[in-house]
Amino acid sequence: MSGGGDSNDIYFPVLGCFVTLLLGVLTRQALGTAPFIKNLKLPYTAIVLLWGIVFGAIVRTQGTSDMLLKSMDQWESIDPHLILFVFLPALIFDSAFSMDWHTFKKRVWGCLLLAGPGLLMSCVFVAVLSVYAMPYDWDWGVGLMFGAVLSATDPVSVVALLHEIGTLEALGVIIEGEALLNDGTALVMFEITKQAVIDGSPGTVGNIIGSFCRLSIGGPIAGAVIAFATILWLGQISNDEASEITLTVACCYMSMFVAEGTALHVSGVLATVVAGLCFASVGKTSISRRVEGYLHHFWGMLEYTANTLIFMVSGLIIAAKTFFSENTLITAKDWGWLFVLYIYLHVTRLFIVWVCSFFMRKCGTNLTTHEVFAVAFSGLRGAVGLTLALIIEQEAGIPDDVRERVLFHTAGIAMLTLFVNGTSMRKVLKMLHLGEEAPAKKRLFRIAIERLASNIDKEFSALKLSKALKAADWETVESYLAISQDTPQDESRSRIPSHKDLSYEARIRFFMSLKAAYLHAFDEGRVNARPYRVLLDSIDSSLHELSDCDETEEDDEQDWVFIKQHCKLP
Repeated sequence: MSGGGDSNDIYFPVLGCFVTLLLGVLTRQALGTAPFIKNLKLPYTAIVLLWGIVFGAIVRTQGTSDMLLKSMDQWESIDPHLILFVFLPALIFDSAFSMDWHTFKKRVWGCLLLAGPGLLMSCVFVAVLSVYAMPYDWDWGVGLMFGAVLSATDPVSVVALLHEIGTLEALGVIIEGEALLNDGTALVMFEITKQAVIDGSPGTVGNIIGSFCRLSIGGPIAGAVIAFATILWLGQISNDEASEITLTVACCYMSMFVAEGTALHVSGVLATVVAGLCFASVGKTSISRRVEGYLHHFWGMLEYTANTLIFMVSGLIIAAKTFFSENTLITAKDWGWLFVLYIYLHVTRLFIVWVCSFFMRKCGTNLTTHEVFAVAFSGLRGAVGLTLALIIEQEAGIPDDVRERVLFHTAGIAMLTLFVNGTSMRKVLKMLHLGEEAPAKKRLFRIAIERLASNIDKEFSALKLSKALKAADWETVESYLAISQDTPQDESRSRIPSHKDLSYEARIRFFMSLKAAYLHAFDEGRVNARPYRVLLDSIDSSLHELSDCDETEEDDEQDWVFIKQHCKLP
């Protein structure tokens, strides 16, 4: 297939892609089985970023004579806009599509406060530090552009931890919802400030406001139109895995390309976010029940692949342009400012979340003091910020020192937040007493274990009396049936749950059982899509009311109140 020696170069990027994915598999395997690495609880993306830096260092120090090194060298020169248009849409759409819509809907104004005014405050705070404190002689345009890059959060590992704990779903939705929305806001700010830096003039106030409104309003409209057209199309297809999955992929990328790549020129990220949220709200019932599992597995795989490639490429470019570049401008002073910036970002984020929490209460989202600290500490930086920094690094209209230092500080902050915040978040939540199980829940679990042990003892005693099993080794059998009934020390001292506490936990289980019954009815075709959606929303509304009350209020008919509001009942 090759006509000459150099023509084989076209295969090298493909080799680098699959080597990266294999390294990702080895990383996941090590995180799951290697005791030392498993105990460190390092985020997967942080390790992949390190892999990229290691390969980048080898390429710079050993040359590119080897085929694998040559492939990595070619990946270093990738256009970051390709990352923006190929990899990021999958990450953003999957995150929005997987959102718990009912919980997000109840807290959307709080997320918007953090992602709108909160992000603008963050940009200003970063600009103040970079203009007045950092020794780079940057102007306000560069400072605000730098702030937009550093303000895009990516708390994937934190959200995964909150889902794993299982008792902080609402807090997880706030953190994930803020990250989802502020990615779009950060990109809008980035586009405006980057153009101002290239032009050398910030432009008029009217032009800035006009551009901001066009990007931030036009994008969601474009995404909603494409999403609802796709949902209507999906409604005409039944149990066709290939077609239904293909339509969701087309919706994701068409939202990005129509918004960014046509005459509309609006925010593609916000278009993709809104498209995913449309599917989370009304689109799921248009997907065949048999296909839904395949669909979520497919998007999970796509997200994993995109994350792996983004962080590997980012590591390669960071190593090539900053850490191991012969003409680097990075000195020991820059490393010192990196750690100052890391602390400064956390202090200012804590202040921003604290200020926003007062206004969030008026919107129905109450954050306790401990939750404010948790939200502030969860501000990890990742794929979006690194992509924006890579775009700046390859922008010829921006001075060389700005390009290199923005990439260096963005990469450094991403690594610090991934390694420090990502690994210590579990301990921070424990220190803040967040995620602890209620005494009533512990008591119910204890009762279930005791009854299970009692039933096992009865059945075991009956089997021992059987003549047919007389020759059995009952001591060995008994060792496999042992269930620990030892009461932990902390549980013995915990308060005894009241009747209302136990009633609260019982009602949660009742609503979850009812939700499963609705799902079974929908699977059998006894309930159509719209009534099914209303019934599910009624359960989610009831669970939301339960989680927001003080576990003593009684409102057994909350789900029926919701149904009456949405249905015409005789």
